[in-house]
Amino acid sequence: MTRKLVATLTALTLLAVIAVAGPLSVSTSVRYVETPAATKALVLVTVKGEVNATYGVEVRGPDGEVVAVKEVTTDGQGLAFLKLELIDAYPEGTYTVYVSGMGENVTDVFQISWDAAQQPSLARKGVEKAASNLIRVASKLQELVYCRNKALLEANVSATEWSDEFGRVVNLTAEGDNYLTLSRESLNSNNFSAALRFAHLAIRRYGEALEIQEQIKDATGLSFAACRAVLAPEKEKPSPVANKTCKWTPDFHPLMTALNVTRERIQELENVVAEARERGYNVTGLVEALERAKTLVEEARNLAVACNISSAAHKLAEAKKLIGFVNSALARLGNQRIIKELVKQGIDVNETEIKELRKELKRGRIVEKIAELINKTLERIRNEVREKVEKKEENRGLERRIQNLEKLSEKLREKAGNSSLIEKIVEKTRDVKEELSKRKTEDNQKGRGRGK
Repeated sequence: MTRKLVATLTALTLLAVIAVAGPLSVSTSVRYVETPAATKALVLVTVKGEVNATYGVEVRGPDGEVVAVKEVTTDGQGLAFLKLELIDAYPEGTYTVYVSGMGENVTDVFQISWDAAQQPSLARKGVEKAASNLIRVASKLQELVYCRNKALLEANVSATEWSDEFGRVVNLTAEGDNYLTLSRESLNSNNFSAALRFAHLAIRRYGEALEIQEQIKDATGLSFAACRAVLAPEKEKPSPVANKTCKWTPDFHPLMTALNVTRERIQELENVVAEARERGYNVTGLVEALERAKTLVEEARNLAVACNISSAAHKLAEAKKLIGFVNSALARLGNQRIIKELVKQGIDVNETEIKELRKELKRGRIVEKIAELINKTLERIRNEVREKVEKKEENRGLERRIQNLEKLSEKLREKAGNSSLIEKIVEKTRDVKEELSKRKTEDNQKGRGRGK
């Protein structure tokens, strides 16, 4: 869920932000399947809201622990779905789903109940080893995240426009550390089911942190070369051995986890690119880049299974470079769309304001930011009206711009409710409209006077 898609996804959803709000609802269904290793609960979360809108979804367990955090984008019917797979290591009880976005918040609950007569016992042979292996994987990912965070700090990223993203990485790292500690404590107390669950959550948090770190690296040109030894340390090439397997070596699982995270990211980007194509953008190059990235990931997976960890890591690095290219291209498309829509509504906007607008999208303050842009535009229009009066020029085109701004202000008020900022904008829009009307009346009267 990655989360979250979030940076590039939010840039493509401006229309949903300024559209008339629809009721938000969420429903959840659960079904169970048996596998040789465990019983799984397949959870489907259905979000119904505005068309082409982005919502944040968070799922918490019976003890309030975070199970999943992801951003979803609704389709043309206003529907979005989040699928979860919970193994029987997760506790029984009531799980809560929180959905928020577009100024609305809703919740739903679902029950997880493992039937002891039908599921394999959590005390089955090998569960302790499975928990130990997952903790080892999480520890390796923790080491990699730490190394990359150090590189970002040394590059002073926290003082750049990527400070918000780096803050998210820090928070995800802290959450992963907490889950990893709980996993180790559970293992030491022989609570293997809890150890498995917390290790899964730790791996998920570190995976999300790694993805954001990669986005920052691609955008800033930084290098994580010094951290490669964490994932695939240099060592002498062993002599070929028949039926050799590296499944349980320290290098194998972190690499496979990184490959899984990258594959999911590619799938998410394919959906975003498909949406951009439907909107009329030429995304042929992006489609080809994602296809190449998928091929590289599969090649890396085959190399890893064949124990060629170093070559697999290089393939993964190539795939991530292509993902970075697609991310940057989608961000540019998003900027173009934002400019186009704001200009269509009559708002004056420049590239600097677009960057600020993207930051506010992530912080959930998009309504306030648009209100600020409207306010600046109204000031420019008011000055333009006065200048045209002094120069005895006509005010053609200004009326339509004010009408568009007036409609947009009303929509913002519907979303923000009793916001003092929005009320001031609505009032100011009316004042500028009345001032233009007054000037127009005065010009007409002067014209008739000159005619006599």
